[in-house]
Amino acid sequence: MPTLLHSYLYNIRWSTIEAIIFQSFLLAHQYMLFRVSEEGVYGCIGMLFGAVYLGVKVIDLGLSKILATYYLEYSRSRVLFVSFIGRQLLPTIILFFVIAGTLFMLLHIQYSTYITPLVLSILCMYTITEALKVPAKKVLQLSHHFRSVAFLEIAFITGYQLVIWGYYSYYHTLDLRIIFTPAMIFSFLELIGLLILLFRWVSTLPQICDINNAIRSECVQKNRLFAYFHSMSKQIISANVLVPVYAYWFGAHYAGVFKISSYCIHSMLAILEKIIEPTSSTLFAHIKNESQRIKQRYFSLAFHSIAKLMMFSSIMVIVIGIKIASHSAALADKTILLSLVFYFFLHYCEIFFVLIERFYVVQARSEFLIITAGSNILWGASMMIYPMPPGIAIGLLCLLRGASYIILLSHMSYTWNIQYPYRWRPQHIVATVLLSFLLWKAI
Repeated sequence: MPTLLHSYLYNIRWSTIEAIIFQSFLLAHQYMLFRVSEEGVYGCIGMLFGAVYLGVKVIDLGLSKILATYYLEYSRSRVLFVSFIGRQLLPTIILFFVIAGTLFMLLHIQYSTYITPLVLSILCMYTITEALKVPAKKVLQLSHHFRSVAFLEIAFITGYQLVIWGYYSYYHTLDLRIIFTPAMIFSFLELIGLLILLFRWVSTLPQICDINNAIRSECVQKNRLFAYFHSMSKQIISANVLVPVYAYWFGAHYAGVFKISSYCIHSMLAILEKIIEPTSSTLFAHIKNESQRIKQRYFSLAFHSIAKLMMFSSIMVIVIGIKIASHSAALADKTILLSLVFYFFLHYCEIFFVLIERFYVVQARSEFLIITAGSNILWGASMMIYPMPPGIAIGLLCLLRGASYIILLSHMSYTWNIQYPYRWRPQHIVATVLLSFLLWKAI
């Protein structure tokens, strides 16, 4: 297993590079877009981007979540790979055309000033290319092509921004068509690059197909269903949903402000998730059929690596929170501030579950994730039925998430003998406090 350990560390390195560069470029882009656009227009842009990526999650139907679960099976031959991916992609494509057709009919019934048939066509094409990119990236990462995926992702965000801001510097104007057309084109070009890499990898697989290696369809559908339900429950508290809700409740002005503010918060959390999720999925996929001792060893390795990141981010969160609170009295409107507090706690709590969730999905036990999905739905329903003060709402959220965390960890310990000890090293704490102090001075 030394080769697997080396690959895991290599994957973390390239995931970190990709996540930091991509999120930094994206945050800079959103900030500049916020500065040059009217807040109402920016809110509309944020709402449409949120709708696109929510659509990607909806039509994915849990496919991207289960690719790691059956990687060792479908990667045994070309025939198994084509058969498995073809059968699993078909529901996604059908659902896309159903939703796209419905949207065009609604647009025909209710005309929109912003959303013309051309813009809707661009949004639909952008959605399907992004939806197809997700499983392609996942398979390439599972086969340890993290560096190639990182280059394509960075090329996508770089090329897109060069076109957008090159156009703005010349014409001094931006509209929905100009914003989304380059995004769709560069997304399609990245998809082509991913498919070329995927084709090269598939060509290295054995041609012979052993009938004993066939994947049971009922098991795949069960795990896909539960993984999809869990994924969609998390979308309830994502910016993809909250930004359109803000536009409906408070208008495009508040939606625009919330969009740029949530991007600032989401950038740090997205970096953590982009490092943790694909690398842990790949690691767990390759030890799926190993002994409990091997699973214990590599889960501990992943847990210790992530614990350092979480310790760093936790202390940083406290520092940033205190700094923001010290300036909160100067804010004329507390709506955005309170909403961002909610948003941050919601998403920060989710980071703690990524490693455990990936382990359950890879082990084909995604039905247990209904525990965390239920806590999301219960909290959301309680907030809708009986609105609470922010402190009580955050306390209830922490209580529900903590209970879910303890239940899942206890089940892991009982079923797979997974332990999760971690010793806080003084040098890590000192380094984190020093970096936090520098951040304090910077903001």
